[in-house]
Amino acid sequence: MGMRIHNLGAALFLSASLLETTPLEASQIHLRTRDLDTSREPSGFLSAVRRANPDRRHILIEFRDPVNQALLADLAARDIVVNKSVGGNAIAVSVPENVRLEDLGVVWTGQLLPSDKLSPELDRSLDRSLVPLNAWIVQFHNDVDAGLVTRVLTENGLTVIPNRDLVPGDFLVTGERASLTAIADYDEVAYIFPASPEMLAGEHMNPCEGALSTGGAVAQYVTMGSGWSSNTPGGLLLNYAFTTLTTKVPASQVESEIQRAMKQWSAVANVQFQQVTNSGEAATVAIEFGTTVNGDPNPFTSLSALAHTYYPAPPNPEPIAGDMHFNPAETWHVGSTTDVYTVALHELGHSLGLGHTDNPSDVMYPYYHFGTPLSTNDIAGVQSLYGAVNALITTGTHTTPAKTLSVSVASPANGSSTASPSDTFSGSVMNPSGTPSIQWQTSSGQSGRGIVASSGAWTASIPLASGANMITITASDSSSHSVARVVSVNRSGSAGSMIPGVVSSGGSVPTIVVTSPKNGSSTTAASLTISGTASDSEGLQSVTWRTNSQASGTTTGTTSWTASGIPLYAGQNTVIVQATNINGVARFVTLTITKQ
Repeated sequence: MGMRIHNLGAALFLSASLLETTPLEASQIHLRTRDLDTSREPSGFLSAVRRANPDRRHILIEFRDPVNQALLADLAARDIVVNKSVGGNAIAVSVPENVRLEDLGVVWTGQLLPSDKLSPELDRSLDRSLVPLNAWIVQFHNDVDAGLVTRVLTENGLTVIPNRDLVPGDFLVTGERASLTAIADYDEVAYIFPASPEMLAGEHMNPCEGALSTGGAVAQYVTMGSGWSSNTPGGLLLNYAFTTLTTKVPASQVESEIQRAMKQWSAVANVQFQQVTNSGEAATVAIEFGTTVNGDPNPFTSLSALAHTYYPAPPNPEPIAGDMHFNPAETWHVGSTTDVYTVALHELGHSLGLGHTDNPSDVMYPYYHFGTPLSTNDIAGVQSLYGAVNALITTGTHTTPAKTLSVSVASPANGSSTASPSDTFSGSVMNPSGTPSIQWQTSSGQSGRGIVASSGAWTASIPLASGANMITITASDSSSHSVARVVSVNRSGSAGSMIPGVVSSGGSVPTIVVTSPKNGSSTTAASLTISGTASDSEGLQSVTWRTNSQASGTTTGTTSWTASGIPLYAGQNTVIVQATNINGVARFVTLTITKQ
């Protein structure tokens, strides 16, 4: 039986007597699709084109005062369910049909338009080696029943792909692009953005539930404000203090990994970090494995999340503004699985004022990806808050700008194409402290070092996969400074390329099977040997492997293949084995092995 759809075209505006009428300063909700100026936008809400549940609707509410615990209790007493924070004093909520909002200090109400729910990334030219075709994350508002979700998706031609790693309300779907426009009309749908290939391949990916504000976790469909106020002539000097650390990794390693993540942000933006002892000071990030400092109202519940972070002040009050809390119940590691550095790099973005992004190649994508470097989107986001990097040298009380490590990529040009299976990259390292080095990493998991001359000129021969390649070039110096540049190069081929996990539209597609060991098995060994078979009617070019710790190699044999000496780290390890045919079309399988 088809779903009963309620189409109510009339506008339901709040009576002026229910709203605060004192003139307000201009306020904005920064949606990804537009800036919603609540001082100009008429207050009230229209019915969505379609509502699957006629008894409730989802609206945005802005209050005169910041959201606090007393207000949240009052909302709950009125059967108003808080879904997300949308910045400032505004939240997204689910309300019953005959809701009453008087005496709550409401100054504006509104509703998302269907166009607000479609990520701008859906129609951009994304890196197709990182973003699978026709695979998306559809977010429903938190209170929507799972059975209703399934009906909305399936009746609009979308297939739900089970994935145990998704946060509540997120659903991995495949189907036609037109179906996304159709379901965006539903009141119950919050947002739609691209899925990652790891999700489609069934790989384990830990989610970040979003940065926190006083109104709860911030919605995916909004961006945040201005970050911390600059407090030095050269930008932001942000204090941080370590409090309680995990005992599962030596404290010195935990601190050094988090400090290493800080250096990545400092390398690209006008931000410096300074360690202090008092975590309660203003403009100080408290770093804790737990939630006991500075009055955190969001304790971890077992393994509910890896970490959470509060945005700067504003919107959050001191002393909790900017604080980063890691879940103490997790089994933390350095260099694998639940990796301190990977999670810290992402959470520091929130601490600096960045929200989640919609592109799977970004560090700030809402699902952590081991080893992902800062992308051009990440760098542009933090530079929009603090400007390009401008390090400082302080002598007594006098502060002067210093020359900062930088790296250029002169060749090949960003966005260029080649038919060659490899290309020679070149550029220059400027202003290093001591001896510089160059490292490179490809979006297909390969990595290596370049050659740097005494003049600072560097070269590197880098392999290219068929299709789009995102190459990250990282320059480092003797003082542990580093800076990265990302270049996109397309390798053309007669048959094009296949996105891992997605069947090619033409020509033959390889098959690949792992015969040993069994997926999900455990071992105490320091390295792994795997074997299997592969085939293709037009002939195989290669069988390669890579791991989530960035190790990679080529198997011995193709139709019957073996790979040995694959390094394993304590905890969960992911090994991807890929078969590529002579036309460059590839398919991979994923193997998860736990080292005890």
